[in-house]
Amino acid sequence: MTLYYTIVFFLLVAEMATLLFYVAPLPLGFRRKLFSLLSRSDVLSRLEYSLKILFVFVFILFLDSLNRMWRTQADIETRERLPDIRTDTNLHSKMFYNQRNMYLTGFTLFLSIVVARLHIIMVQMATREEEFERVKRDTAAQSTNQLKLQEVNEEHAREIAELKAQLDASEKRCLDAETLKRQADQLSAEYMRLTDEHDELKVSSQPIGMVAS
Repeated sequence: MTLYYTIVFFLLVAEMATLLFYVAPLPLGFRRKLFSLLSRSDVLSRLEYSLKILFVFVFILFLDSLNRMWRTQADIETRERLPDIRTDTNLHSKMFYNQRNMYLTGFTLFLSIVVARLHIIMVQMATREEEFERVKRDTAAQSTNQLKLQEVNEEHAREIAELKAQLDASEKRCLDAETLKRQADQLSAEYMRLTDEHDELKVSSQPIGMVAS
């Protein structure tokens, strides 16, 4: 296996390891923090750019191996008319290596798409989970504030009810005082009237001579 196909093989192994890591049952907190960190990492952004360039070369190798496989297949079909053991063995060996290289580069490209898409999904899921946690905290804080506001409103309502009761009691006392004042005025007027009548009766009951003198 040549050097560049060896590199492609190790790249395929790295993709398989990354895929297994992504689908591993990791704790949710650790997974969320990890992918949140990866989404903000500048190093990962530069690495993604380098990997895109590398996968372009892998795609070129895939096309080259596919082309070589087709040409070898054509040579095999041509050689079938003129059979030669050495030539046939050589062609079938070339066909095997070309097919191996095609499968190697093809699976590498396929897994690159799968891993890239899975990475995007994981990052989006981590972002949504962070947003959900933030909304959950905000909702809990709003609920706490609403409970506090409700308690304050209830306390104010109790104070208003107490003040209203005190006001009603004060108005009642004022009405009672006015009633007592009217009753006192009536009693005073009645007393003066009775006093005047008593004086008149007293004068009228005296003898005439005493009145004349």
